[in-house]
Amino acid sequence: MIQRVYRAACPSCGAPVDFQSAQSVLAVCGYCRSTVVRDGETLKRTGSVAELFDDFSPLQLGTGGKADGRGFTLVGRLQYRYADGTWNEWYGVDDSGAGLWVSEDNGHYVLMRDAPAGIAAPPPERLVVGQQQQIGNGFYRIVNVLDAALISAQGEVPFRPVTDRPIRSVDARTSDGRVATIDLSDPQAPRLYLGQAVTLAQLELTNLREPQEKAVGSQGFACPNCGASVEAHLAGTQRLTCASCASLIDISQGVGAAVIEAKQNAQIPMAIPLGATGTLKGAEWQVVGFVQRSGAEAGDDERFFWSEYLLYSQRAGFRFLVDTTDGWNLVQTLQSAPVYGGGPGVAFGGKTYGLESSYRARVEFVCGEFYWKVKIGQELTATDFRNGAQVLSQERDATEETWSAGERVPEDELAKALPVDNAASYAAGAPPPPSPLELSRGGGIGGVGVPGGAARVTTGSGCLTLFAILFLMVIIAIILDSCDDDDSGGWGGSGSSFGGHK
Repeated sequence: MIQRVYRAACPSCGAPVDFQSAQSVLAVCGYCRSTVVRDGETLKRTGSVAELFDDFSPLQLGTGGKADGRGFTLVGRLQYRYADGTWNEWYGVDDSGAGLWVSEDNGHYVLMRDAPAGIAAPPPERLVVGQQQQIGNGFYRIVNVLDAALISAQGEVPFRPVTDRPIRSVDARTSDGRVATIDLSDPQAPRLYLGQAVTLAQLELTNLREPQEKAVGSQGFACPNCGASVEAHLAGTQRLTCASCASLIDISQGVGAAVIEAKQNAQIPMAIPLGATGTLKGAEWQVVGFVQRSGAEAGDDERFFWSEYLLYSQRAGFRFLVDTTDGWNLVQTLQSAPVYGGGPGVAFGGKTYGLESSYRARVEFVCGEFYWKVKIGQELTATDFRNGAQVLSQERDATEETWSAGERVPEDELAKALPVDNAASYAAGAPPPPSPLELSRGGGIGGVGVPGGAARVTTGSGCLTLFAILFLMVIIAIILDSCDDDDSGGWGGSGSSFGGHK
């Protein structure tokens, strides 16, 4: 157990401020939110911080656990915001008095410590998404380079955080789950942390926060577009749709700041209804979100479509149930990065996955709640690799690279777990949309793509050519009909819709 090292009165309000670690130099008064710096035997007020954004984390100050055979206690938190949401850096002190960090981002956790002396971060100019870099005795793949800002703090931390300007944070990972985080608050003296992706169960945590539901008011809030009542049910929801008008609403800044991100002008049939619950692969799931996406390979006039159902489990977190014409796949975002040099395959988990396809993926329609800032119409580059029935997918833009792994779910197994409407399922032969959806355009995306064998529909210049041919045929038919004395002659179509399937 941690023994209290130092207590003094807050210089702003007089309330007691505890420093439980001898390494801590800054603390936040729990009463007036003043930031105070320890200077010998006195405290000096240096400013104040905003209230925490309530992300309904299961962690809290005082949560205990075990790491590397020693107990630890969480004594501080830094909360950061970036373009697509927030994340927490929890500071803890173990039984030996050494500090550690637990990074928390949408149900994913990493246990980190300061890098040992002699191990330095690569130069900032070499920190590029997708690049392999040697750090210490390991090779790490850079998976994100994010610009963020500190929005709040709690408890005590071992340094004075940067509050007056954005900071750059870089994450790098290995194929076995090791993680390197580089804090470029001071580009001339970057801080390097090394650690491992973990689960809460592995940390053997105690004194966790009591489970809570996200509260947005007993009557919900009014949709900014149509005025209908809307309510968020998941902790950490960033975006959700209005059940009445299908508008996509951003609540990442709080309900009072809710804004319309996109007004969708179409409804897409869903094979599994929102709110459906069931047991799949040993866990209880609830369907909380639906995304329809499309893709196109370079130089191809056809777009292929697939659907992703966001599943949530209190025990297992989030998964994606992906519906394509090749079948159903249960997909999980990886905490590690496969070994990939841009060639025909990747190595992961002792297996080699061959390149299957590369394409541009686009969000076409969304419905439900999402823990990331999903946006209509944003595109990114996606690449799929396959080893038998197993698929690895990479999604990448300029600032982030995400890997996910999927496993096939037999249709009979899925039917026992969740109510599936085969008439709307690509896996059961449902046709694709009649044409690409022309929706409001935005930026940002979440989720994964497993498009192999997805429903295809001809688009682009190919469709324009087809339209021109059909139009010319109609003109010719009219001319021939006018020259023919037989009134029964004429031309008739097949009844298929433009750009669609018969």
